[in-house]
Amino acid sequence: MTKFKDLFLQDFGRNQLPQSSVQLKLKDHSISLLFDSKDRIQASAYSGPRDHWYSSLCFLLEGKTLQKAKLLSLKDWDQAFADEPFYWESREELEESVFFDPLEILRASLDLYRGREYLYEESSPLVCRCFGIREADLKDSAKAGMGCRSCLPDIKRLLAASSVLKGVHSYKGETRASWLLKIDAKLSLYPQALDWQMEIESFKKNMVVISYKKKVSQIEVEELGKDLQRFLGEEVDGDLAFFLRRSAQTL
Repeated sequence: MTKFKDLFLQDFGRNQLPQSSVQLKLKDHSISLLFDSKDRIQASAYSGPRDHWYSSLCFLLEGKTLQKAKLLSLKDWDQAFADEPFYWESREELEESVFFDPLEILRASLDLYRGREYLYEESSPLVCRCFGIREADLKDSAKAGMGCRSCLPDIKRLLAASSVLKGVHSYKGETRASWLLKIDAKLSLYPQALDWQMEIESFKKNMVVISYKKKVSQIEVEELGKDLQRFLGEEVDGDLAFFLRRSAQTL
């Protein structure tokens, strides 16, 4: 059985991938993921200072599908290294931390891979996933539409309209990615977040839209919306406006 301590001593996962599907940096570390055509992780790696949590993250991601990677939590670490005292000693140190950086950067990376950068910044929508080309890139790119070609109708429409969007990537001097990580961490602590299946849908200007899947009355939505605004306003930032919106999957 692979040991948590051995992964760290072996510098497991600490290298550079020759190619990757997505790469993202958070603080001193960056993570790279390579997916195959079936959205399964072929390889993962991290760069930056040696870190046992990033090494074990790369180990746990081996062969994971996109869906399973999205569901990864500390419980997976607990199960994988349940019999190792060194792990539990390290685990105790996390209790004092607000953010668990390896999971935060993983979730952000998966969102970027899925073309959901709009959660982190007001950038142009993804048009051509094959080559990672956005609306704002169309005039400068000759590759868009040369992959699976399913995006050709959108490309023709956008080029005809000649609309190139400019993004606003920060709020109060910090990147929207940083703010979103803070909001997501605090939202996970909100008592009704799990039951209502809440998820951040968008973040534009000072407005954060949070979707929910639970079927409830409008009165319940209004009451909980006020309480959620109070909770996140106190925990994150009082100038942010939080709105509840029923997920399109439940309509």
